[in-house]
Formats: sequence, C-alpha cells, structure tokens
Amino acid sequence: MESIIIYQIFIKVRKILLDATIYKHVVEKKDPSIVARETNHSQPPVDKYLKDFNRVKTLVNDNKDINFIHHTTNIARPVIKQYLQIINKYVKEL
Repeated sequence: MESIIIYQIFIKVRKILLDATIYKHVVEKKDPSIVARETNHSQPPVDKYLKDFNRVKTLVNDNKDINFIHHTTNIARPVIKQYLQIINKYVKEL
C-alpha cells in the first residue's frame, strides 16, 4: 500500500515538473539550461522532456493518434496525454 502512495506522489511531482519545464521553454521561450536551473532539475531530464515533447508535437501535427505515437516513440500513454494537454493549452500553432 505504501509503495502505491509513493508511486502516486511520484507521478504527481513528475507531472508538475514536466508542465513547468515545457511551459518555461515553449511559452516563456527560455533556454533549456535556464529551465533546468529554475525547476531545480538536472539538464538530461529537461532535455529528454523537451525532445519527447517535440516528437509528440510533430506526430500530432501529422494527425497521428495516441496509440500510433506510443508505438512509434515508446513514450507511455499517460505522458503522451500530458503532452497533448500542454499542446492544447499553450501551443497555438503546431
């Protein structure tokens, strides 16, 4: 039971960090190194979030569905859904 609670907390924290990372880079147009510093994150995860975000955005732009994106990129479906929410909320033009 305790491990389930820890996992749920981890997922919520990851979502907050992912949202903040993408927001700062895409909307505020900040450099990834600044985003890493401002989110108290190391550079490799920030780079991975941004790379995965751009991969998803490209496939969405090609009208691909979540299943296709998942199988093509090997990104988990819940993470793809997070990226789609960010795209719908912050990215005006794809």
